[in-house]
Amino acid sequence: MEHSPKPSWQIRVLNRFLRRVKKNTSGFDIAQSRDFLRRVDRFFRAPRGVKFVDEKAAGVEGQWVVAPESDRDRVILYLHGGGFCLSESLLHKRMVAKLCRLSGFKAYMPRYRLAPEHPFPAGLDDCVASYRWLVNAGYAPRNIVIAGDSAGGALTLSTIGSLRDDGDPLPASGVMLSAGTDLSDEATPDTERIQRDPLLPWDSLQVMRRAYLGNAHPRNPRVSPVFYDYGGFPPLLFHVGSTEILLDHATRAVARAQLAGVDTRIKIWEDAPHVFQAMGFLPESKMALREIAEFVAGQGAS
Repeated sequence: MEHSPKPSWQIRVLNRFLRRVKKNTSGFDIAQSRDFLRRVDRFFRAPRGVKFVDEKAAGVEGQWVVAPESDRDRVILYLHGGGFCLSESLLHKRMVAKLCRLSGFKAYMPRYRLAPEHPFPAGLDDCVASYRWLVNAGYAPRNIVIAGDSAGGALTLSTIGSLRDDGDPLPASGVMLSAGTDLSDEATPDTERIQRDPLLPWDSLQVMRRAYLGNAHPRNPRVSPVFYDYGGFPPLLFHVGSTEILLDHATRAVARAQLAGVDTRIKIWEDAPHVFQAMGFLPESKMALREIAEFVAGQGAS
């Protein structure tokens, strides 16, 4: 278990701002949040030289992210976060573009079905179908990495687990950023951690959790991948902030994967907020993306 150096002044300032916003925010509405993301996304401009190309994969809408440095044969299947209820954001797109430039991979981002309209297992089924579509299109599993943040981190683990259980060839590795791996009642953190997390309101997470679960049992490993037997999984990399509500989600999943003999690494970033890698102005974001790119490039080899 590796810890990052002392947090930067930028993270300390950001956390003060985020805690102030969180304190003055009440309630969570999925429809309003989706509308906000749509309005913000209008301002998105692709980073210089990076192409975003829409394509439907096995009936699932999605988007390719291709940088000048991208190898045509190596792919990151990137599963965005958003509590299983929200679509990808401007920050997701920019982060994935940077990761493509640093790693030499291109990326495919499926727009998997969202709760509450489509509860479990709809979103997971779309992620699994997207991976199989890549393989059927000629991409070698050893040249595919699955990665995701938050709910997308959970879907990354659940996708790999579903593929393993079905006998599919597995990707080269999996990368989880601030993954929420446990949707059961066992996942409730203590009051101090709920208060320390600078970004995620616990009540909002519960709204999205209930929307995604539907009638599924919360201890089903495909719902809560912390409960998987990780035997046979490819190498895994976890990043998580030290003050996150979801810290325990990552460390428990790592412990189970290591117990199963899986090559598993975790880095805990001091005071870093949820999915800080998407906040490009942070020095920690730049460091984290470089480390992730090195891991991805090292595991996904032709």
